[in-house]
Amino acid sequence: MTLLAVLSACGSSSEQAASTTPSEAATTQAAPQTTPSPTPITPAKAGAGDPLTFLYSCGDLLTTDVVEAQAKGGCREAEAWGGTISAEQQAILDFLGPAGLLEDEERLVSLYSHCAYEDFENGYYGPKMDHAASNWEAAKALTMACTEHPMIAELTAEVDRVAELPHIKNEREDKVRKENGQLIEAGSYLVGTEIPAGVWQTVSDKVSDCYWEISDAQGNTIDNNFISVSPQLEVTVPESAAGFTTSGCGKWRWLR
Repeated sequence: MTLLAVLSACGSSSEQAASTTPSEAATTQAAPQTTPSPTPITPAKAGAGDPLTFLYSCGDLLTTDVVEAQAKGGCREAEAWGGTISAEQQAILDFLGPAGLLEDEERLVSLYSHCAYEDFENGYYGPKMDHAASNWEAAKALTMACTEHPMIAELTAEVDRVAELPHIKNEREDKVRKENGQLIEAGSYLVGTEIPAGVWQTVSDKVSDCYWEISDAQGNTIDNNFISVSPQLEVTVPESAAGFTTSGCGKWRWLR
């Protein structure tokens, strides 16, 4: 009994020793280190004596150089980045004419954004899709703004070609007429101040529910007419008239 007790005690001691023997430490592989992307360098803003400048954000590139932005690609809409509207930029705004509530700077930002990311061959204004024929003014404005675009020659050629299409010629002529007070819509106009006297013709080939009136300086009616339906109209506004009022006739174009 004593021997068994001793052997049992020895066995317990051996097992305890074995259980307390430390196992070989597990080795773990270190996680790979990632290099953070460099922060884009923001160019300095243009000064007051410089033309209105635009900042192009193209992935990890911030630049005011439109050629550099074109080469990089993937650019978002630009933002104004200092400077003032130059004579060349003002000429573009004058060409486009009034644009409702949009500020001049906003209009130029939108336009010059296309200079960086627009593919003229396949894009909205491109020759292959012939959008210049339906949006000639916008395409023409791009030729004035995007002079460094790699496809500017192709776009310019397309703009020049479609400029001679009949509907574009009419649009261009009507724009000049409107600027000179020779294209009007519904409203009342002072003759000699806001519109010239002479022969006026409705733009539409058909008019309906149309009323026009010629008045003198006292507001008395010299001549008027209400047309239920009629082909294209012509009305002569005399030099002696002071006012011309039109409603429901559509646009009128001054002829002579």
